[in-house]
Amino acid sequence: MKKYLLLVILIFSLFVAKAQKITVLDKVSQEPIELVLIYDEQKDRSQAVYTDSKGQADITKLKRSERIFFRHSNYKPREISLKGGLKLSLVFLEPKLKSLAPVEVFARRTSIEEEKIGVTVQVIEGSVARLENPQTAADMLQQSGQVLVQKSQMGGGSPIIRGFEANRILLVVDGVRMNNAIYRSGHLQNAITIDPNILQSTEIIYGPSSVLYGSDALGGVIHFHTKDPKLSREAGAVEIGANVFLRSSTANNEKSGHMDLTLGGEKLGYLFSLSKSSFGDLKMGRVRPHGFSDWGIVGSYIEGAEEGLDIVKPNISKTLQPRTGYDQIDIVNKLIYEFKDSLKIGLNVQFSNSSDINRFDRLNDVSNGLPKFTEWKYGPQKRLLTSFFIDIREQNPLFDNAVITAAYQRIGEDRINRKLNSIERFIREEEVDVQSVNVDLCKRFKKRSTLYYGLEFVNNIVNSKALIKDISNGGSRLGPTRYPDKGSEMQSYAVYLSHSSKWSKTLSGNLGIRYSQTYLNASYESMEFYELPFDEIDLSNGALTGNIGIEKKFSDSFHASFLASTGFKSPNVDDAAKIFEKDGIVVVPNNEIKPEYAANGEISLKKYWNKDQSSFNMTGFYTRIFDAIVRRDFSLNGEEYILYEGELARIQTNMNTNEAEIYGLALGLNWELNNWFRWSSTFNYTVGNDKRDNIPLAHIPPVFGKSELIFSHESISGAFYGYFNGQKSLEKMSPGTTDNPAEATIEGYPSWYTLNLRFSRRFSKEFSVNFAVENLLDHHYKSFASGLSASGRNLIFSAILNL
Repeated sequence: MKKYLLLVILIFSLFVAKAQKITVLDKVSQEPIELVLIYDEQKDRSQAVYTDSKGQADITKLKRSERIFFRHSNYKPREISLKGGLKLSLVFLEPKLKSLAPVEVFARRTSIEEEKIGVTVQVIEGSVARLENPQTAADMLQQSGQVLVQKSQMGGGSPIIRGFEANRILLVVDGVRMNNAIYRSGHLQNAITIDPNILQSTEIIYGPSSVLYGSDALGGVIHFHTKDPKLSREAGAVEIGANVFLRSSTANNEKSGHMDLTLGGEKLGYLFSLSKSSFGDLKMGRVRPHGFSDWGIVGSYIEGAEEGLDIVKPNISKTLQPRTGYDQIDIVNKLIYEFKDSLKIGLNVQFSNSSDINRFDRLNDVSNGLPKFTEWKYGPQKRLLTSFFIDIREQNPLFDNAVITAAYQRIGEDRINRKLNSIERFIREEEVDVQSVNVDLCKRFKKRSTLYYGLEFVNNIVNSKALIKDISNGGSRLGPTRYPDKGSEMQSYAVYLSHSSKWSKTLSGNLGIRYSQTYLNASYESMEFYELPFDEIDLSNGALTGNIGIEKKFSDSFHASFLASTGFKSPNVDDAAKIFEKDGIVVVPNNEIKPEYAANGEISLKKYWNKDQSSFNMTGFYTRIFDAIVRRDFSLNGEEYILYEGELARIQTNMNTNEAEIYGLALGLNWELNNWFRWSSTFNYTVGNDKRDNIPLAHIPPVFGKSELIFSHESISGAFYGYFNGQKSLEKMSPGTTDNPAEATIEGYPSWYTLNLRFSRRFSKEFSVNFAVENLLDHHYKSFASGLSASGRNLIFSAILNL
């Protein structure tokens, strides 16, 4: 028996010795690194190996070497001694500050270097973002320290970039524009329909980018890249990978789970991802450094009965924000097939759905000392995306790379409200169908220059319905719609051309031009509720936009760039044709609204030191807006007030002002203190004014930023960090309701800061845990223009399994 046992042990030992694997991980994010080159001192290519998608490589054929070396373009090189045998199964590489990885711009779907176009681009790697445990994609953007996020309810998050927000910022996922005909000009929650747990990276492109992206990209572009399936590099083999994580948070009793699975053959790859989150009611901070003892406190809330008798209940907890919780599910399916090295096709299907989401800033409205609404909520927020692409990579006279993308999206938005003790429930339902086609081509020339060109077509169809339901008997009748009841359609056509050149070793530049044409038609059938002076809106607008960017390297450690660009935003259905009420103001349609245009100039300076592992960057920008779309008082049929849902309200409309300006400064510091510690800081300052009326523009954030001390050593990483936000006084807010002065104090939105701590420990190549404490001091605050008080002290725990 002992002989058989010894034989089994010997065979097992030989098997282990034969397949000696090593796993390479990112020192900061603790996640696997693919395509790390591992070789010995002989630099024999036949003996070199690469890590797979799990960061693993079999180094058996290198075991006789004295030293092995690890190389990856985005990481510092490392070498390990094999004298006495391999003592490590995990190897950690430290990311380079000046990454050599190109920035992928979706409109061209080809790789270009940021320095060739002169724009300011921030890349949030998905592996790093997940260390900070964002509950939504909007939270992830806030954690960047360069984007401020407004929240009207917990199930929301509206990013602000350089004083632009909502439909003046373009959201893109996997090369398909998310902005549609009913994206609002106020605040948007659509970013939360992107699952942060499946993101490979997120690019934030600052400033007008209409040459590459078309309408809406006035403030910038946020491009979400989800993970792609992986193909096996071994003939006949199937590569399998899976990731699972669970997370809980105390501030809103979050319970989230995620799993993704990848299967990759030599030519066919598949990825499936599922995330499910449940959020309870949010608790605000107890400590009030701003001095306002009752600001944001909810003293009571309402429970509604189907008979219309509503019960007002006291809120026992002074920190709880009742009826803020919601649930969400996100699914991603991706399939790719590679016919040969030069031809690949892919299918991408994404679905996001939520429970009802209460509009917290409306539920806390008060009328005659009592809550105004028993119900004010969004119905399930649904987003379906199906896209198909063909990627051709072969050299010919017309292109080296061509990508054709066809996509279909369906978006559902419902709004449901009922006033206190009313038997009438107003239900407004919107459905948007979006079809799009993009053709993007790239041609490289020998003299270090590249030509990008292509075309785009997008079609939006909007259907808007409304019912008034009698909850006492279940009956219903037609109600006033938010958008034209006969339907709306918006189309856009565009063609673009962009040329990048490297004129010398120290000077490069980019020149681009784009022409866009948009058409909008919206028709009203019923005038029962509102008598408009027109029954149809027809808009046709064309725009020619361009940009020029120059990058100069004065030395290896000092770079400067200049960018001049123009942008435009064509009015969509929400801008031109919407009817809605808030805080006693009703916004009505305007059939004479025109596009707004932006001219932007910016200068960026970058200084590197410490072998390029430390840097300081500064960007100053100035944007002039012509025919800016603003919300102002208006009269309809000679009347300044209108009866809306039984109440008299002041009339306003979206209209064009002569000129407006936005300017500001962004600073960033990334300082490697030693091999274990790194310090990073951001600072953002923005000013915006309506030049005609000499009043502040809406959406202009106060001073804000982030500072962070990051620690990483082998399998342990962590950070101590803080967010800060300056005061936004009432006199610096735009008139109207966009900046939500009703949700502020009598002095405006007070300044605030939070201190936070996070820690990560990887116990093996498969298993790691994260722990964090947000808002350590339990401060109470609201972000600018937010109706919801931010989270108080929040303990987060997550466990991650990588297989």
